[in-house]
Amino acid sequence: MKETPRRLRDTAFLDIGSTKVCCCLAHMRDDVLEILGLGHYASAGVKTGRIVDVEAAQQALLRALETAEEEAERTVQTLFVSVPGGVLKTAFGEHTVSIEGNTVTKADIIRGLTENTPFEEQQDLELLHAIPVSYAIDGCEGIEDPHGMMGKTLRVAAHFIAAPRSVLNAFRVVISRCHLDVAGFVAAPYASGLALLGEEDLQLGVTVLDLGGHSSSFALFKEGVLFGLGTVPLGGHHITQDLSYGLSTGLVNAERAKTLYGSCLLASGDERDLVLIPGSGDQNAVSLQQIQKSLLVRIIRPRVEETLDHIRRTLECFPPVFRRKLVLTGGASQLPGIRDIVSTSLNKHVSTEKFYKILYRGDLVPGYSTVLGLVRYFAAYRQDFLSEENLDVLSGGWRGAWNWIKKNL
Repeated sequence: MKETPRRLRDTAFLDIGSTKVCCCLAHMRDDVLEILGLGHYASAGVKTGRIVDVEAAQQALLRALETAEEEAERTVQTLFVSVPGGVLKTAFGEHTVSIEGNTVTKADIIRGLTENTPFEEQQDLELLHAIPVSYAIDGCEGIEDPHGMMGKTLRVAAHFIAAPRSVLNAFRVVISRCHLDVAGFVAAPYASGLALLGEEDLQLGVTVLDLGGHSSSFALFKEGVLFGLGTVPLGGHHITQDLSYGLSTGLVNAERAKTLYGSCLLASGDERDLVLIPGSGDQNAVSLQQIQKSLLVRIIRPRVEETLDHIRRTLECFPPVFRRKLVLTGGASQLPGIRDIVSTSLNKHVSTEKFYKILYRGDLVPGYSTVLGLVRYFAAYRQDFLSEENLDVLSGGWRGAWNWIKKNL
């Protein structure tokens, strides 16, 4: 029976978002992700994927971690952390290495992935992923796995993902103040896709769209690899702000109205049905206002359509080689009617999130896809894991790094 490597048993997985912090303790058993403990807490000190208040972010992290540890009945020492899509930089590149007629080894592939990367000259960026897309030996294209093949040259084409060192260092500071270590970073959209997609979807092609709080991101998968990422700075929080302004109420009341009565589509009785919304008057005397439910739709829908229009234009930058299937996740994806709006706006067949091979005795609320995808990534998809914390670059170079990863993970 295949179980989680020992090193992961004392590790938690962390997703620090702009609206909530999620923490997970889990292990893999026969390709099934079994959750041992899960905790979340309202995010603080984070804005658009960046730490803006270390103390507030630390307290939110500790609350989420404490809940997860209590449920799992164990403590952790290290964290694998997701990096929000809004701060990520991506590029495609290829590099040819000489193998001098020898057999292609893993070390040769790593050289092809790490020499002359697109971000090599940008000292302010830290490489997170180098995802192989295609291989060629002596000019022969279409090779899926070059291991064991012979030739004079190996060309490796890859998708590179990096993040600003300043952002990652801020995460490290917050986590170190909790007396924990960072084991590695993963692109959040990448992790979300792994939690929601099976092998068939990963091979045939699918778009994963995460409608988050302060931003919305997408990830494009095909032939088992991540082909593209994108983010727009619009999300569920902007809908809440619109409701707050349009209904003359506070943000808390606007969020509650969105959750209880919000929708993207008008229903037959919405023009007649009235709901009570607290006003934003005197704090000591709560005034209630009656509004038509249809007013909520007229405020919510334009913002949703604006968000999807930005996403559509970003998607047009990628070649149309992906299927029309789209998987929808994130907190804002729970708005009634949003599936139909997304399908129409993006011309995709839309399905809502369904976690792939995950066991948990509690309820998995929307928004957990990133933190659960972190577990699956480090249990099965870590071949492109190039975080500094896990590279033994001072002892044996990249060949030593690969051996270190195989041994410890």
